[in-house]
Amino acid sequence: MGRLIQCHLAALLVLLTSVSGKQCVYADLTPGISLGAQEAVNQFNALNNNTGFHFDDLTNGPVLIDNPNFGGYTGVVELKTTGGYDSPDLTAYGGKGFLTFCVQPGQDVIFTSSHYIAQLNYDGKYSSVVHRDQSQTHLTVGAAFLYKEFVLGNLDHLLSSYGNDADAFGIAVGGSIRFLMGYDNQRVAWVVNNGNQDLDNKILIWLLSRYLELTGIPADTLTASDIGDIIRYLESTYYEPDAFYDEIGYYSVFVMNVEHSPGNLSQNFIYLANMDDQPYVPEPATVLLWTLGTVGMFCYSRKRSVKK
Repeated sequence: MGRLIQCHLAALLVLLTSVSGKQCVYADLTPGISLGAQEAVNQFNALNNNTGFHFDDLTNGPVLIDNPNFGGYTGVVELKTTGGYDSPDLTAYGGKGFLTFCVQPGQDVIFTSSHYIAQLNYDGKYSSVVHRDQSQTHLTVGAAFLYKEFVLGNLDHLLSSYGNDADAFGIAVGGSIRFLMGYDNQRVAWVVNNGNQDLDNKILIWLLSRYLELTGIPADTLTASDIGDIIRYLESTYYEPDAFYDEIGYYSVFVMNVEHSPGNLSQNFIYLANMDDQPYVPEPATVLLWTLGTVGMFCYSRKRSVKK
């Protein structure tokens, strides 16, 4: 576990014990179930004669805030469909607008036009940020989990912790998402009560509590080492949009690669798809695994290796 958080684990444990657990199961993706991610990607990318999602100049939405502590733009942005173009499925957003965040370190938005085009990046297993040098960074479970919770409004009660300042709240959520992507300059997010670096701590502590709630892990059984395992899992395990995770449920999260003109990358944002309408079908073996899972999978058995 990183040195930055070791001295604060006792405080985390105290906060996390307020969560009541159901069954001591260290949740993993459920094997043998497909959420229909490829179909969702095909529908999104087929929009507007197979060009994807078209949206207006980003300055038409809330302003992205450049915070040097977090390696670039971290505020919330609202994407607005360009007039005359078809919009993607936004049912997961509940009519609140297409709110999203950038998901790469230090890559500023290029305001070279008033028109942008986005397509979902999905290779059949992972969804990835594409950098300007064409290298890629896979979306992580933690980043996908936090974004899903934000879109569903489950973080709204934390706004008051930031003085009801929407900009500060947006910086905190965006910085937390980028930290959970494993970007080194986001590691300050775990520091508790350390001056101005305390922006993200409330959100990440809440996310740990929420993770325990959704996965059924009793907080009062956790050790500092256990918390470290969960943190490492959230920030370093690559997320698979077609797989089912207890903490994410029947949603899939994708990276949108955004161009300001064909072949010219501008930005990477994230998108949440409601997969309830997709043809996910559990295999017979999966039903058996669900039955046995409540008996045989005790706490921290998962040690998934990260594929580079």
